Amino acid sequence: MQKLKFYRIGDPLYKQNFTLCIGAAPAAKKYFSKVYNIQAPKAGQDAICVTLERGEESRSFIWVKGPNMGSLAHECLHRAIEVLDYCGVKLYPHNDEPLTYYFSYIFEQCYEVLYSSYKKEKTEKKNNEARKSKN
Repeated sequence: MQKLKFYRIGDPLYKQNFTLCIGAAPAAKKYFSKVYNIQAPKAGQDAICVTLERGEESRSFIWVKGPNMGSLAHECLHRAIEVLDYCGVKLYPHNDEPLTYYFSYIFEQCYEVLYSSYKKEKTEKKNNEARKSKN
């Protein structure tokens, strides 16, 4: 079973830090069940956004099973709306800039981590295959 990778994402504006988790669904389900006693992700999900506590040391997570940008964007939008609501930022059609800027920040932070992790994993796999073929 693939291990989960955890990356803490800081939030300098609203102080609502969270953790990006990357890994296979069975590993995520086992982790969330064992550590937090919640049944997530559900069958068929490839990403979720979960908040158990708020604040700088919150227990909030975005989990993705892999480099699916659509799913990542979807969960980042959930996160942005949740944080803005918690912080009392009212969203209206004529006042959506807080959402768009905050979503962009969250997505860029997560994308950078996810892409770097995926790229590193691919490079390691390629190097391992090269070593095996030499032996």
